[in-house]
Amino acid sequence: MSICAQSLDGNGQHGSNDNVEPSAFETLRNANMLNTISWNSVVYDTLRPLDELNDNLAADAYPWLSPDALRLYFTYGGGSSNQIMQSERITTSNYFSGPVPVTLPVSILSIWLSNDELDFYGSDGNDLFYGHRNSSASAFTSFSTITLNGFSTSFFSGPSLDQTQNELYLYLVGTTNVIAQMTRTGATSFDLVRFLPFPPNTTPSPGQLSKDGLSYFVPARTGVASSSLYEFTRASLTDSFTVNNFNPVQGIPSSTNWKTQPTVSDNGTFLVFTASQTNSWMENDLFIAEGDEFVSVFDPSESFEVSVSPNPSSGIFQVRSGSSLNSTIELLNVLGESIYKNDHLHPGEVLTIDLGGNQKGVVFCKIVSGSGKQKLVKLIVE
Repeated sequence: MSICAQSLDGNGQHGSNDNVEPSAFETLRNANMLNTISWNSVVYDTLRPLDELNDNLAADAYPWLSPDALRLYFTYGGGSSNQIMQSERITTSNYFSGPVPVTLPVSILSIWLSNDELDFYGSDGNDLFYGHRNSSASAFTSFSTITLNGFSTSFFSGPSLDQTQNELYLYLVGTTNVIAQMTRTGATSFDLVRFLPFPPNTTPSPGQLSKDGLSYFVPARTGVASSSLYEFTRASLTDSFTVNNFNPVQGIPSSTNWKTQPTVSDNGTFLVFTASQTNSWMENDLFIAEGDEFVSVFDPSESFEVSVSPNPSSGIFQVRSGSSLNSTIELLNVLGESIYKNDHLHPGEVLTIDLGGNQKGVVFCKIVSGSGKQKLVKLIVE
């Protein structure tokens, strides 16, 4: 696709701004550890630009983050062409390596991959393509064009599928900008099911399903305001995303105006997204956020003051309560099994917990205040 960079908005669209084994987090969701009808969301408390990848003279956009958060695929847009790039890091504490081009049989603008990174779906803005490879170290050498039925549009991008690859979500540009939910009707065809519902006067941008398919992370703006990140949630893959479970992503500062194209790791701990100040394609840069706290309320004003430190720890840590009510503290392993419980954390108390060296890895600390407000904090025991 030949394009003029100056005429593209932040999503690469022509025109103006008007137009396997379950993860620990999935286990938490399925076990409903917070015992609440509100959904459990990650609170992101650190954010940095991916300066090791961002190019000031080109667009860095449409990221896809691997389940373990160690590999990142993204679009590098320089001038009149786009290239899909891949970068890796040794651990989640490291920076990403210099990006290398991904060999694809067709030029695309935005890409989605299966969790094993063997299947890709990509859009060039006008068509949707599918490709497969036999290993994550090999190149994609063939592709097929996907037929999409039930809508007409001048531009679409941001394909995202569940892991069965039978449910497809697309960002569509038309009279209004919408997110289309589609279902597979053949080996290379999908039909429109519906458009995702949004609150009144809200316009979405390209989003992406979580790795377990239970969340759809999507940017949206109200009226003429710039875009922020939101999350649709559902209890199971057979449920529909509804406006009743549409909430802001917590902890992302508003300093960067236009936030779009979010992607998350398999436990939601890492979130990568694209951002720019003016919704310009060439201004797009990549940002990564990290969080290890889960809450059952989306309004930060409803949270309560309880902290757990140090984290990581050797298995000895302290829980500090600033709440005005007694709280219950419970530790759970990744299977959702209780390994410690204390029903009497008093206001202002500092409680020391010693796991005695019997627990290594990830532990979740569930905190419930006397009023019923709840938090779930992920702890690392080394």
